[in-house]
Amino acid sequence: MISIKPIECNGYCASCYEAKIRETGFYPRFDFCALKEALKKLIEQLKPDSEVPCLHGGEPLLIPKNQLEELLRIVYQRFGRTSIQTNGLLIDDDHIELFKKYKTAVGISLDGDTPELNYGRLNALNLSPEKRIELTLRVIKNIAKLRDANVNISIICLLRRYNALPDKIPELLRFLFRLRDEFGIFSVRLNEAIVYDEKLRPQEELTGKELGQAWIVIYEAMKTDCRFDWRPPLDFVNKLLGKPAVCVLNQCDVWSTAAEVCIIGDGSLGCCLHGGAAIDGIQALRAEKSGVERYEILPQIPQDEGGCQGCHFWLYCYGGCPGAGIDNDWRNKTRFCEGYKMLYEHILSDSIFRLKMIEGKAESIQTGHQDWHGDRPHGDHSD
Repeated sequence: MISIKPIECNGYCASCYEAKIRETGFYPRFDFCALKEALKKLIEQLKPDSEVPCLHGGEPLLIPKNQLEELLRIVYQRFGRTSIQTNGLLIDDDHIELFKKYKTAVGISLDGDTPELNYGRLNALNLSPEKRIELTLRVIKNIAKLRDANVNISIICLLRRYNALPDKIPELLRFLFRLRDEFGIFSVRLNEAIVYDEKLRPQEELTGKELGQAWIVIYEAMKTDCRFDWRPPLDFVNKLLGKPAVCVLNQCDVWSTAAEVCIIGDGSLGCCLHGGAAIDGIQALRAEKSGVERYEILPQIPQDEGGCQGCHFWLYCYGGCPGAGIDNDWRNKTRFCEGYKMLYEHILSDSIFRLKMIEGKAESIQTGHQDWHGDRPHGDHSD
């Protein structure tokens, strides 16, 4: 897919994977004309039924409204719909009118409906408790406004120590069910937060075991409603069934990221920004060819040395996202490996899933639920 990523942001996420890039300043400055021409050129190569390009960021709503509308119009004329991922803080009535006009699927980046759950989105500055409450409530109110305007909404919720440890999971589930009951939101990505800053990692990033425990609870809750599209748990199910799944469960070269082509603010093409770019703080231009070395070597390296030798799930995750490699080294398997294995083993032991396999039924564990391919922002490991 194509994402449009001017790097500037008004957010407060201390562990944002783009933070080091902004800190060093080694990224091209915004050039609207160049970005627009690059978008036109790329979408001409796409089929009309391809995944819709997504305005991403940083924060895309920092783009002036007239320029934002022009980008939406370009995508809409080609696909009949558009897509955006935003932290939701800047949404106003003018934006909502644009979203309605251009049939925009709006993804909101939000880790919970309380400042405690959502702390990972609010910890870059020393904000007062009152300010953290204000910002979280602002996003919730804007979600309600989008709902009232019948805008298609999905959520990206990063799992961190603030919202996904065992004692926090009940509150997270309450939030997920609130999204359904109050806002009619069934599509939620519950990605692991990848923290590149080694000083922040102990207080933010889950261990593989903690992630696996959280995903298993989420998987079990997902089965209570056939409308829930909670990923990546559903991606793990689909991968076992031979269906399409998220990029981190497939082979990906960190320097070309075939699953996501990014148009940077000056019109240049970049990778998804995980891995080397996030670690070094240098804007990585996209390599033309994908390397396969990681996937030739990992199966030959013992698991206790950072490889995947003899792993039963190799073909179902290929070592996970290279951007989350052990020791921040893309050549290693993901440091969340234990969590991946825990979820796969849990799914395989689930009698409902096994029945679906025997019956040969479709993409999901829920009766009557079909794999969702509707209008929504992309479902990667962004933010």
